[in-house]
Amino acid sequence: MVQGRDYINSFTQVVSADGNRMLVAIAVFHGTYLVSNDFKCFYLESDMTEDVYCEQPDGFKIAGREDDVCKLNCGLYGTKQGGYHAQTKLVTTLSKIGFSRFESEPMMFHQDDNTDHINVGYHCDDSLGEVTSKEMFLKSVKDLGANGLESTVNWHPTKHLGITIEYKPSGSVKLHQESNALQLIASLGLAQAKMSFTPMESLSLEQLENKTEAD
Repeated sequence: MVQGRDYINSFTQVVSADGNRMLVAIAVFHGTYLVSNDFKCFYLESDMTEDVYCEQPDGFKIAGREDDVCKLNCGLYGTKQGGYHAQTKLVTTLSKIGFSRFESEPMMFHQDDNTDHINVGYHCDDSLGEVTSKEMFLKSVKDLGANGLESTVNWHPTKHLGITIEYKPSGSVKLHQESNALQLIASLGLAQAKMSFTPMESLSLEQLENKTEAD
């Protein structure tokens, strides 16, 4: 294999932004639970199918064998194939414990028992779900954990993938990235800049020059 060229599968599918918005909309409309969870050591749970080697990490080099390399038994963050293999294990395990895959959203899954249901979308090691039963969802988390995919659960999340989820007293939910926008403005040194609303006021060149002089 040639470094930087011979990678078989190095992509990772993710749920779309529209898919996540749909989950939030369903939860608000039906008054169901919104939940997120984050997998622990997601990449480390994947099984590598290629022969991948790395240098010995600093602090772990064997004296007299500093030039030896290590063969990876599982994926790591930063490996080209790691995300693909971790996702393959996730999809296989979800199917094994009774989830079905949406045709229009490859990384959105559904499970139901004729009374309650789970709809959940995955973005690498993060997920956002809409569920009718906390017990049913926690059972699925336990089943995933039993297959090496442990995760932490966050009910009523207020942040997901950089999106702020703001719950209103009326029961509605607002999704926005105001904090991200403010950080970007501050990083560009524009925090104290004068605001200008759009669409801008239509002025002739003479009016614009007079306005500039007045300012």
